[in-house]
Amino acid sequence: MSKIVWSDVFFQSSYALSVIKPLDYYYPPKELLEQMIEDQEKGTVQSVKYTLALRDKYCR
Repeated sequence: MSKIVWSDVFFQSSYALSVIKPLDYYYPPKELLEQMIEDQEKGTVQSVKYTLALRDKYCR
């Protein structure tokens, strides 16, 4: 069984470093802001679907 290293999980970048540096996530370039918002929305939808599936599996 492999051991989870929190630094590997916590510092995993969502974008390639050539696109945006992690410190620039707080104040992204304007040309990337819309893409980042869309990606965040997709991630939220995916999380909600997963959570609802867990609810249906264990609570119904």
